[in-house]
Amino acid sequence: MTPRDGFSAEVKPVEESRGWSFGPFELLPGRGLVRDDGVDVEIAAKPLAVLQHLVRHRERVVSRRELLEAIWPGVSVSDSALTSVLRDLRRALGESGDEIRFVATYRGRGLRFRAPVRAVQVQSGASEWQEAARHFERALRALDLVSASRGQATGNEPHRELRERGDLLVALARARWAGGSTDSARSAFLYAARVGRRTGDGQILAEAALGYAGRTDVTPGVNREAVSLLEEALASLPDGDSALRAELLARLGTESYYEVDPRRSDDLTREAMAMAERIPDKGVLGYAITARHFVLQRPEVSPRERLALGERVLSLFADEPPSDVLALALQECLVDQLELGDGDAFDHTFQHYQQVVAALEQPFFLWLESVFAGMRTLLAGRVDEAERAAHASFELGQRIGSPNASLALAGQLFGIRREQDRLAELLPIMDEMAADDGGLPVFRAGRAAVLAAAGPPERARAALDAALADELDDFPRDQNWLATLGTLAPAVAAFGRASQIELLVGQLAPYADRVIVVGQGVTTHGAVSHHLGLLTAALGAVEAADRHFDHAEAVHAQLRAPLWLARTRRARDLRTDGQIPG
Repeated sequence: MTPRDGFSAEVKPVEESRGWSFGPFELLPGRGLVRDDGVDVEIAAKPLAVLQHLVRHRERVVSRRELLEAIWPGVSVSDSALTSVLRDLRRALGESGDEIRFVATYRGRGLRFRAPVRAVQVQSGASEWQEAARHFERALRALDLVSASRGQATGNEPHRELRERGDLLVALARARWAGGSTDSARSAFLYAARVGRRTGDGQILAEAALGYAGRTDVTPGVNREAVSLLEEALASLPDGDSALRAELLARLGTESYYEVDPRRSDDLTREAMAMAERIPDKGVLGYAITARHFVLQRPEVSPRERLALGERVLSLFADEPPSDVLALALQECLVDQLELGDGDAFDHTFQHYQQVVAALEQPFFLWLESVFAGMRTLLAGRVDEAERAAHASFELGQRIGSPNASLALAGQLFGIRREQDRLAELLPIMDEMAADDGGLPVFRAGRAAVLAAAGPPERARAALDAALADELDDFPRDQNWLATLGTLAPAVAAFGRASQIELLVGQLAPYADRVIVVGQGVTTHGAVSHHLGLLTAALGAVEAADRHFDHAEAVHAQLRAPLWLARTRRARDLRTDGQIPG
């Protein structure tokens, strides 16, 4: 991936986002804004959400019940709350009781957006990053011209000019990364690393290594090329505390997370955090804490312990402008709150996250925001809407070159197809993922669950035997461990041997108070206690199963997850009817 001499690679365009105009107003969902003749309108989150829903469904009358469920998913609120929000919306749009131009009320039926609406294309913040990238490209071409005028080949300039080239390459790559042009950003970072090696400049090499590895998108498995570059950069820096060394240690720690032995990632992030504590650099400390949080995503670490780390970063940045470190910390808090089953806290944090993402206008964070929103939509039970959202998120993730885009789609489709009783349709995908990812337990488990859904029972049992060929104690105890067990549990309850069921019960029991989170909030497998209910019911332990189902109902109610609340009640009904819920 070493670029040719000179630097003229084109920046990939990032698509514009869609908005709507009506009357003198523009509605810009991607930015969470309403503008009146170009001037921002002061409007709260709930009235804005109602407006977006009505505009999106302007072809029909929207019932008040639908609005309540869409704006307060999983939350029981009175009709008066919607009345208050509608009053605020009409005030923001300048409507009075005598003049209704936009939101019409149909007595006994609901509301409809009545004004003509025109779709508009709204320049996203990515275009500003693209413009910055073009600026740095022009500067690099200028360096090429200066070198040529002196008879110097590009890359063979004096040390001072090479250093300038390296700095510009790093700046160009950062602008491309922030704008969503991931592949071309990595090429620029590799070129900068080459300059750093030639000049012996450890700072350029370190910045290039950090940029190439990326600080925001860690994939399952270990990227050996990234590890090698990070290790080389560490060796190039002088001994002693420094912001660059602390950041390199932190990123190498997160990249080592999926190593068979977790001690390296643990040691590296401990060292990074301790060094960052000694350096008067809030940004580096915040990043080191988020790295430490990431590697603590293991079943034996309480989500409350991790949440304390995330909240520390939020406290550090309480008076600071939005940043990628703040966005990372909010993402991690969202995962913790999901695992704790705290729906109110999750929704509050997600609103904060949306504000930060809107301010950053970076495609990577916009993609993750859409993934979280799709997950919440599914938990609310709006399955068809969740499927549309999953595919839209996938398209955005693909455009920015995230290697996690296909994994996120597969995770969300698993939850959607499970609810539609269509899991068998995912068999080709699960076959491919299990093979491409070296048979990681979570994908072997997914394949077993799909085969169990497809039947017949003999085939399901064979798939479970294959998935459980290794003792569960040997499965990597990383962030995918509970997700693996949650994927397997319904199939094991329905088709497994008693020994397999008992094994799974023993593994899950210590985590009975948690919700199973898949990936970084891609989807959930519901409360652990739900799966314990399925498994103990299959063993004929009626009282134990009912206790677990009682607990699962309470967890799902607190999570504001009607979809999982309904699943638990269906499982209890099957148990009551003498059937084995699966």
